[in-house]
Amino acid sequence: MREGASSLKFQPGDHPDDYCYLFEGHSGLLTDSERYAWRRSMMLRKIDGVENPRMKSMMERHWLTPDDSISQLLAEGEQPFLARTLRRIIRECSESLNTCPRCGSLCRTSEACLCPHCSHTWFEVRGPHSPGSE
Repeated sequence: MREGASSLKFQPGDHPDDYCYLFEGHSGLLTDSERYAWRRSMMLRKIDGVENPRMKSMMERHWLTPDDSISQLLAEGEQPFLARTLRRIIRECSESLNTCPRCGSLCRTSEACLCPHCSHTWFEVRGPHSPGSE
């Protein structure tokens, strides 16, 4: 998190989209177990949408690996898992999160220079060919 972010209007996790941004754009900050649990939750959502019982059974057999530690992470449901993971990342890796320097919101990816919430841009600060966020 950038210097002074604690006094900013938003913090990572204030917006519902932050969970998607975290898992899709900042996945390098996830532990292996969190990554597997995220994949499992996506597979479960896909399987829930299947109406054909034979297809559903086949998907469950081939897509879901029996792993108690991963199931344990999702035991309380997907939302509590997402919230716990985001809290852990904020606690342990906040300096690695790409947040908007103006409002503090979590950006869509680790290299984004456009805030999805206040539309602030900081391309000029980062430079055209600089790797990473600032």
